[in-house]
Amino acid sequence: MAKLKVIACRLGQAPVVEEMESGLKPMQDFVGGYIEAVRLTGAYGGAGVDLYCDEEFLLKSYAPNRLIRNDLAIHGDFFISAHDEEGETVGLTEAQCKEWLAKASAWPVAIF
Repeated sequence: MAKLKVIACRLGQAPVVEEMESGLKPMQDFVGGYIEAVRLTGAYGGAGVDLYCDEEFLLKSYAPNRLIRNDLAIHGDFFISAHDEEGETVGLTEAQCKEWLAKASAWPVAIF
């Protein structure tokens, strides 16, 4: 199975670049449940970057992790990866890793 380069954002830890197996199961294992994609960049039908989290993080009462916008806090573990023109999840490029590691590191820890 292919490996994806992602930005891993775990509760209580600084974001880091990691490799993870591609496929639905490894993605679900990382976030702890069903995955929800939050588009960070890219128009539909084009390549871009996504954040993947557990779609039920509020129902499961996961602790808040990062505040990615003034109105959006992500709870629990999540990761950032890219998608291609067909919408398939792919690993981040070196340039994307550098850019999104800096952005994720700058997101404030969400405390509620």
